[in-house]
Amino acid sequence: MTVADAMVRSLQRLGVRHIFGLPGSTEGPLLHALADVDSPAYVLGLHENIAAAMADGYARASGDMSVVSLHTSVGTGNAVSQIMNAFVDRSPVVALIGHKDARLANRDGFCTVEDLSGMLRPFTKWSREVADANLAVEDLERAALIATTRPRGPVALVITEDKARARFDRAGDGQPAPGPATVGGYRPDCEGLEAAARALASAQRPLLIAGDGVAWTGASRILEAVAETFGCPILQEPRRSASRMNCSTEHPNFCGEYSPDHPAARDADVILAVGARIFVEFEPVAASELPAGAYFIHIHEDPAELGKRYTPDLGLIGTASDALADLRALAEEMGHRPRKTDDRLMSLRRGFKRRIEDSRATSPDEHFGVAAVSRILDDELPSDVMVFDEGVRSSRVLLQHLSLPGGRSYHRSTGGAIGWGLPAAIGAQIACPDRRVVLFVGDGSALLTIQALWTAARYEVPVTVLIANNRGYQAVQAAVEKQQGQGARAVAVGAVIDQPAPSFVRLAEGFGVSAVSVGRHEELRLAIKEAGNTPGPSVIELALSGREHVGATSS
Repeated sequence: MTVADAMVRSLQRLGVRHIFGLPGSTEGPLLHALADVDSPAYVLGLHENIAAAMADGYARASGDMSVVSLHTSVGTGNAVSQIMNAFVDRSPVVALIGHKDARLANRDGFCTVEDLSGMLRPFTKWSREVADANLAVEDLERAALIATTRPRGPVALVITEDKARARFDRAGDGQPAPGPATVGGYRPDCEGLEAAARALASAQRPLLIAGDGVAWTGASRILEAVAETFGCPILQEPRRSASRMNCSTEHPNFCGEYSPDHPAARDADVILAVGARIFVEFEPVAASELPAGAYFIHIHEDPAELGKRYTPDLGLIGTASDALADLRALAEEMGHRPRKTDDRLMSLRRGFKRRIEDSRATSPDEHFGVAAVSRILDDELPSDVMVFDEGVRSSRVLLQHLSLPGGRSYHRSTGGAIGWGLPAAIGAQIACPDRRVVLFVGDGSALLTIQALWTAARYEVPVTVLIANNRGYQAVQAAVEKQQGQGARAVAVGAVIDQPAPSFVRLAEGFGVSAVSVGRHEELRLAIKEAGNTPGPSVIELALSGREHVGATSS
């Protein structure tokens, strides 16, 4: 048995069912080992950042560790942007990197670099190279444990060709054995949590900010129960740092997304932020984003998040599910009964609904734009759909019109590297074959990884891809307009994808995927229904009206 054979057996024990990758010669030992087993199955992507993003999407959708195989220095370099996305959003991706024979290292051999494991170190929890072939399995299982221990995140393990094909002499590894121990969540300090419960119980205008840590730990229902207990409106962590929807938009305590000028934030006297990053800046902010005088409680599983920008009055280290469960239990022990819905909460909920209605009133269905498309998606998509979103600027409009009750789930990347959405949605659909996965993606983002469609066709992945074609990069256009000042409407340099305009239907068909372009409401409704009945992948190009094209005026 070779070291590669032993590593494959280890992956089987760890429950790994798929390996995503684009191989090169250094992966020969691994590929040979995989040829002799049914699982893990190798899923081929046509670029390393596609393979990495598929692994990321798989991990996000399944909640399990995923594996991406990368080819030496050049393949690792290609994957860096998507490993960074996984790192920012705490996705447990294990990168297995095959490297050239160790004897070439000091001779400047082909594709050798001085410190390959260091290439991913800024974007991983742990990145090492196998030093002893007979310890490769131990190293792999340590990597898996680190990736899945909270706070989760990607890890990397480099193994050279000569070590991977060496004979594995570690006694006993060929026998069935359990995978490594898993580390559960962290319960916050009891005294601190009691102080939090007392503060919330005595608050007149409490507020609960729901961060991604809630969704990571499956704690949405517990969060809603805590909000009911203490009479808290719930605000979603700001879009800049929220990769999930952490509370049902239909829950009566949900009142929208946090912003400093939200009515629930302006007058709050106690704020509890659970699993949220407070706050991620896009550009420098002059004023505090927390209301003056409010007592601020921050619970997060990563101590580095506490006090990063705003020092909490009470900071607690703990996973969201454990913290919220304990907080609810403490309320019961204190004899604190769930508060009746008061006028403030009802007013905030009405205001949230009114803002949605107002946005719909100002976005009529007269033209085929993102608002109209989003309303159609809300009507036509199933109640348990898994939505992946890389609409970038269009995402704001999508979330104004797409309801996300408890049965639906929502995923986006906050890492900043575009091109994530298409491969991530494919990975998610592979992870969840019995659940419908729908991607909403902008044309600019889609073009970065459009060849991921080949993987969807090759493995008959029934993902539905909606490409919002506004013929350019709206975020670039908006940035230039902000620079130019009010009234300037010149088309920004580098913002328009036109002359020639790519044909997404022909691109998709070239990769073996059925596709249609729609520009009317009823055409879209029909296309969504047909895509749901298609056994393989489907692409729907949303030919948005001219007024939504990048650089177009509103006249």
